[in-house]
Amino acid sequence: MLEQIVADKEERPIVLLTGRGMDHTGEVIRTVARLREQADADVRLVTVTPAPKEDVLSEVVEHGTGFRWTRKHWGRSRDAMLAAARSSRPRVPLLDLKPIVARDGRDGTYPAVVDGTLIFGPGTHLTDTFATRYLEAPIDDLLD
Repeated sequence: MLEQIVADKEERPIVLLTGRGMDHTGEVIRTVARLREQADADVRLVTVTPAPKEDVLSEVVEHGTGFRWTRKHWGRSRDAMLAAARSSRPRVPLLDLKPIVARDGRDGTYPAVVDGTLIFGPGTHLTDTFATRYLEAPIDDLLD
């Protein structure tokens, strides 16, 4: 992937890194530095989607739109991504998906449906409708 980014160097690519497989702050910082140095890339970080314990889609089908999910984890690399964004120089802009996806939390549960929009489709994947409605503006802000 780095070779393609370097090949596109003239276009000054923007690279968005998700946290998958980036469980250590040092690894994230080294990756950001390498992309900046070797590809002159503008780097942005996006945390992985929080993972629910349940199959949210199946639960909503069975129990209705009032179903609330519980978290399995916030994304194994989330803490490393947050720390890397704060400590990299220059700082790296970051989009944290937790407050967007896990809204209106109470007693460790979160709504599966927000304003009539199902958050999770199969597995831990966000639905296209949720992503379009709730991620478009934050991603635009991240890229500005």
